[in-house]
Amino acid sequence: MNLQVLLNPECYYSCLCHTLTTEEEEVVGLLLGSSIENENYNIVTIKLNKPLKRTDKKKDRTEVNPQQLSNCLDYAENLTKKTNKEYRIVGWYHSHPKHINVFPSEMDLKTQMQYQQMDPNFVGLIFSTFNQESTNNQGNIRVTCFQAGTSKDGYSKYEDFAHKKIPLYINPQLQTPLQPVSFEPISNLSGVIFDEQRTSYLQFLNNSKISNSNKIHTSDLIYYSGIYQKKLAMLIETLNYPILQNLQDRLEYTKELVEKKKIELRKLKNQNKSEY
Repeated sequence: MNLQVLLNPECYYSCLCHTLTTEEEEVVGLLLGSSIENENYNIVTIKLNKPLKRTDKKKDRTEVNPQQLSNCLDYAENLTKKTNKEYRIVGWYHSHPKHINVFPSEMDLKTQMQYQQMDPNFVGLIFSTFNQESTNNQGNIRVTCFQAGTSKDGYSKYEDFAHKKIPLYINPQLQTPLQPVSFEPISNLSGVIFDEQRTSYLQFLNNSKISNSNKIHTSDLIYYSGIYQKKLAMLIETLNYPILQNLQDRLEYTKELVEKKKIELRKLKNQNKSEY
């Protein structure tokens, strides 16, 4: 059965913001939504992303631990009850650092295969955001949607595994008026990144303790504190401000939509009055 994926524009923007927070290591998150089956296609609709805190920062791999997966399952279940709409984990996403292409690695395919054993419609998204065209040095963003499999039926061979590109459509019709459910992932993203930075900072301090003592060299404290403050400043500049601007734009969009609905409502009321 053929598979198609529809991606909510707000979810795409949230994933993109997450992947742009670092060009040195991979970031990771889970994708929530729903799926339907018809005669020609299985259609997976991605509505929200769930950014995950990294316990280990690496440039060539990232992991979703069982506790994070369990928490996300609970989150999806609560959203379903709250909104009366289906939310479940339908995929995962991660980034490829600077100068690495968008194609899934062998480790990516191993991870994807494990997920597909639980859900054959489970998909993976890869964002490669720190690229430059050799001709004009302009940056570009590349995104791919994939599944793992064998070399038959359109799957491209990669070492011991194979992958298949899944058609991915960013569907403007999925964009909704500004509401807590839709912007919660991106509004929580700053907290996830802040927790990562703080954890790294505390680990560096702990590793810098003088032997058989809880004291830290003053020079080490100044050095690591300076790096920590610099990263927090970059977080505000590169993440918080764009997110705030996006929310302001979405608020204006919602206000315009409300005004249009009010006009439509007045027209309907006037039409009903003229009929009597």
